[in-house]
Amino acid sequence: MVSTTHPPAGTAATVTRPSASYRTNLVTALLGTWLALGLMLDAWAHNNVPELESFLTPWHGVFYSGFVATAAWIAGTVRGPVRARRFGEIPVGYGTSVERHSSVLDISPTVRVQFSHL
Repeated sequence: MVSTTHPPAGTAATVTRPSASYRTNLVTALLGTWLALGLMLDAWAHNNVPELESFLTPWHGVFYSGFVATAAWIAGTVRGPVRARRFGEIPVGYGTSVERHSSVLDISPTVRVQFSHL
């Protein structure tokens, strides 16, 4: 699921962050598309359905289910390194997402500081 990049033989060793696999990135992109389309659909409904006053609407359902699915997938992708507090092992591109959502998830400030270098 996660691969690392190794420097060519004979060169100085540098610290590299792992890359997510093609499959992991594809699933992330598809779930992100679901979330974005849900957001646009919900915005359309708010602009075109004047009697829309309830929170429990199909448009909100698409939007929030996309958010939950995307958040769960990213949390599952970074679960191992975060639990082990090895933040440098979070795949490239996923650390920023975890950092940005840490306030939403109410992660401790110490963990947020660890993500600041990603």
